[in-house]
Amino acid sequence: MAHTSTSGSLSSLSSSSLAFVDASVANPEFLISQFQPGTEIHLLSPDQNAIEQITQILSSRSHVSAVHIVSHGSNGALQLGNETVVNLSEYDAELQLWSSSLTTNADILLYGCNVVAASQS
Repeated sequence: MAHTSTSGSLSSLSSSSLAFVDASVANPEFLISQFQPGTEIHLLSPDQNAIEQITQILSSRSHVSAVHIVSHGSNGALQLGNETVVNLSEYDAELQLWSSSLTTNADILLYGCNVVAASQS
């Protein structure tokens, strides 16, 4: 992971909101500046598996109420780190590990251009 910062004070083990920003998105510094104060920010390495990076970070956190993931996207896919994620069910084991760090009503918010774009006929 290339960069970790927070907006506001760091509460690293029990931050209520974490944001993961793929380092390859355009102008990541601007996107990072848009998160609410207190959000723990992680810049994901474009040369590594982003799901594994997120899983590793969440493994040492608890009571997380929101996970924001900012990445590139295309029709039905997210470009995360060094791979394209088309089917999240391929990551069931990792997502189950994430759940142990999240609150009961936590949100996982995905941001990526064109992720839900439909092909035009």
